[in-house]
Amino acid sequence: MVVQLLKMWKTRVLVFFLINLCVCSLSVEFNEFGEKSKCSGPVDQACNASNCSLVPVKRNIHNILDLWTNFPSHIFSNFGNISAKCQMEYNKHRKSAAQGKLNSLKLFDATAKPPSGILSGNINQFGDFDECLEVPNAQYCLALLDFDLLKLLPHGKLVHAHFAITETFEDPSHRVPGFSFVRWGFCIPKECSVDDLTNALKAKINVKAKVAGNTCQRSTGAQLTTSADYIVRGYFLGIAIIVVVSSAIYYKAGNNEGDLLTVFAIQKNFKSLITVASKNGRNFSSIHGVRFFSALALLMAHKTMASLYNPYTNKTRMTEIQTMKWSVIGRNSVLYTDCFLLISGLLNANALLTDLDKYKCIKFGEKLFSRLVRILPGMVTTILFCTYILPSMGSGPLWPIVVDHHSNLCRKNMWKNLLFIHNYFGFKDMCLTHTHQLGIDMQLFLATPVLLYILNKNRRIGVVMVLLISAVSTFLRFHNTLTYKLNYVVHYGVPISRLFDTADFSYILPTNRASIYLIGVTLADVLKNSKKMSLSNKQLYYIWPFTYTIGLITWFAPVSMSTRDYQYHPMEAAIYSAIYPFTWGVAIGWIIYASEMGIGGWLASLLTWKYFQIFTKIAYGVYLVQFPVFFYNVGIRRHADEYKSYMMFPSLETMWILIFATCLALFVEMPCSNLYKIVLSRILNTCK
Repeated sequence: MVVQLLKMWKTRVLVFFLINLCVCSLSVEFNEFGEKSKCSGPVDQACNASNCSLVPVKRNIHNILDLWTNFPSHIFSNFGNISAKCQMEYNKHRKSAAQGKLNSLKLFDATAKPPSGILSGNINQFGDFDECLEVPNAQYCLALLDFDLLKLLPHGKLVHAHFAITETFEDPSHRVPGFSFVRWGFCIPKECSVDDLTNALKAKINVKAKVAGNTCQRSTGAQLTTSADYIVRGYFLGIAIIVVVSSAIYYKAGNNEGDLLTVFAIQKNFKSLITVASKNGRNFSSIHGVRFFSALALLMAHKTMASLYNPYTNKTRMTEIQTMKWSVIGRNSVLYTDCFLLISGLLNANALLTDLDKYKCIKFGEKLFSRLVRILPGMVTTILFCTYILPSMGSGPLWPIVVDHHSNLCRKNMWKNLLFIHNYFGFKDMCLTHTHQLGIDMQLFLATPVLLYILNKNRRIGVVMVLLISAVSTFLRFHNTLTYKLNYVVHYGVPISRLFDTADFSYILPTNRASIYLIGVTLADVLKNSKKMSLSNKQLYYIWPFTYTIGLITWFAPVSMSTRDYQYHPMEAAIYSAIYPFTWGVAIGWIIYASEMGIGGWLASLLTWKYFQIFTKIAYGVYLVQFPVFFYNVGIRRHADEYKSYMMFPSLETMWILIFATCLALFVEMPCSNLYKIVLSRILNTCK
C-alpha cells in the first residue's frame, strides 16, 4: 500500500512539473476578481507536499520575473467564458494527465514554457509542434500575445529585441515579421476554438491576444485535393517527361539545333547556359556585373528580413548587430532594385532604337511577344509551384503564415500577375509580393515606344517629355512620402504598416519609380549617339571621384536610420526619396557608360568579366525562387537557434536558390525561348 502511494505521489509530482511549468506558484488559478483559488485536487496537493507557499497574485504582469511564475498552461481551468465542449475536453485531459496517460501528458508538455534568456530576446516560444500533433484530438495554435506593461519596463526593450520592427494586431504578418508581440505555441483540444483560447488568455494573464484561425493546425492526414491540384501536378510531370524524351532524342539524333523535338533537351540548354559571348559590338557587357552584384546584395537583404521571423535564443543580440551603421547597406535595398530598373530601361530603349535605325519603325508587337515569352513561363511555373505544390511539402508553427497564406492569395489573385497589373491592387493581397517588379517593368516598357518615337522625331520635344515625366515622378515620391509618412529605407523601429504603405503608395507604382528607368532610357540614347570618347587623365581625375562621392553619399546617407535612437522625420524621408534616384542613377549610369566607352579602368574590368553572363541567364530564376526558399525554411522552423553573424550570408540557401534557378532556366525558360525562335524563324521563312 505504501509503495502504491509513493508511485501515485511521484506520478502526480511529474504531472505538476509538466502542467505548471516546474514552478509551484503556477497552481494558482484566478477567479473573476483576480484572486487565487483554494488548493484543490492532486496538483495543489503536490504543491503543498513540496512545501511551497501560495501567495495571491495580481492579474497584471508588473515585471519580467512574473513571466516565469505566472504564465499558466492550464489556461482553461476554472473559467466560464469558454465553450462547454472545450471546458469538458480540457478537464478530461487534466484528469488523464494526473493518471499518467501519455497523450494527455504530451498535450500539456507540447505547450510552450517560459524559457531562460528572456532578456536576451528568447521570448518567442513555439513549444513542441510535432509532439502536439501526435495527440489524436489536439491542435497546435500559435498565439500573438501583447504584454503592454512589459513594454514599459526599463528593460522591456531587451525582451522584444529593441522593437526593431513594430506591429499591431491589424498588420499583415505574411511578408514582414514584427517584434512588438510574443509568439507562443499552445497545444489545446480540438474542441477549443480560437475565441476560447483568446478569451482564456485575456482572463488568465490579462493580455491582449490574437489567434488567427489559420494558425491553428491539426494532424488531419492527407490534404484535400482539387482538380486544379491535379492539373498542376500534371503540368510539372509533363515537363519532366518532355525533358527526358527531348534529351533522349537529342542524344540519339546528335546536334540538331533547329529540331522542335529537342528544344527541351538538357544537353543543348546546358551548353547554351555555360556559353559566354566575346566582347564585340555593343552588347553592354558591364551590365552583367552590375546585375550580379545588385542581385547578391538584394539576396542578402531579403534573407535578413526573412530570418527575422525565426526565434533565436539571442534575438536581442541579433538586432543589436543589425543596428550598427554598416547595416544601412541592407536597409537601403531599394538601390539594388533600382539598378534592375535602370538596366531594363537601357535594354528596352536600345532594342527599340535599333528597330528605328534598321526599319524606320518600332516592331512593338514582336518585342512585346518576345518579352512575354521570356517572362511568363518562369513566373507562371513559380506561381503554380508556390500555390499548389509547396504547401504540401512541409509544416511548422509559421507554415500557415509564410507558405499557406501566400498560396491562398495566389489562388485568388494570380490572374492579376498574369496580366501584369498586380502592383495596382495593394501589397497586402498580392500573389508573391516580390513579383511586383515585373508589373512595374512591364508597364514602363509599354510606355517606352511612345517616348522614343517622339524623341526620334523631335529631339527637343522628346527631351522635354523625359524631363517633365521625371519631374512629375519626383514630385509624386516627395508628396506621397511626406503625406502618408512613408520611407524607402527600412529604418530602425519601422512599423509594419509603414512598410506596406510605402509599397502601396509609392514603391510598387511605375509613376513613382519612373525616374531611374528614364535614366536607363537616356543612357541608351547617349550610348547610341556617342562615338569613342576621348577624355584626358585630368578630366577623368575629376569625374571618377565625383561619381564615387555621389554614389557613396546616396548609399550611406540614411546611416542614421539604422541606429536605435533614430526618430522618424517625414521631411527627411521625403527629400531622400525624391533625390536618390538621380544621384544613384548618375553614378551607376556613368559606370556603365565608362565601361562601354573603354574608360572604366579596373571597375570596368571587374564588371565585364565574361562569366557574369552565366549568372545573367539564371538571374530571373534567382529573383523568382529566393522567397519561396526563404519562407520554406522559415515555415519548417521548430525551435530557437543561436544567432551567428555569418547567418546573414546564407551559403546553403544560396546554393539551393542557384540550383532551383538553374533548373527553372534549363527546364522552362530556355526551352520556351528555343521554341519561340524556331517557330518565329519558320514563320519568317514562310513569308518570304
